[in-house]
Amino acid sequence: MKIYLSLLCSLLFLFSCEQDTPKLLNEVDGRWKLVKIGFGFPPPNSPTDYTPDYVEIIDFNASKQRFTRTKDGKVVEDTKVNVGMQGILQTIVFEESKMYSTVSFTENPYRLVLDQSSPVGSVLADGNRFFYEKVK
Repeated sequence: MKIYLSLLCSLLFLFSCEQDTPKLLNEVDGRWKLVKIGFGFPPPNSPTDYTPDYVEIIDFNASKQRFTRTKDGKVVEDTKVNVGMQGILQTIVFEESKMYSTVSFTENPYRLVLDQSSPVGSVLADGNRFFYEKVK
């Protein structure tokens, strides 16, 4: 009987954990400012990245699983988000547009890196990388 009770408690624990906000969404939660765009395959003798001449802010609300992107103060994207996988890489899936971006972080300085969005089900290997710093 104790074995069945332990098994039941374990299953209830596992199912209750699946309802929580995914860990990745908690890591990206908050407002981030675009500080640099890295080119996927730049032409020879060309810059490998640049600093945008516009202000882009992205806002992840982990508890509501929402994402908003503003460019120069105008909302250009507002969507429900979820977490997925592309091979071994974690992704943010933008539900309304059916697109995803792989996610990583840099150490020094600490930045959120989103790879260029791709349609769900496809693989993009040479797109741009977007570097964001947390807005305090």
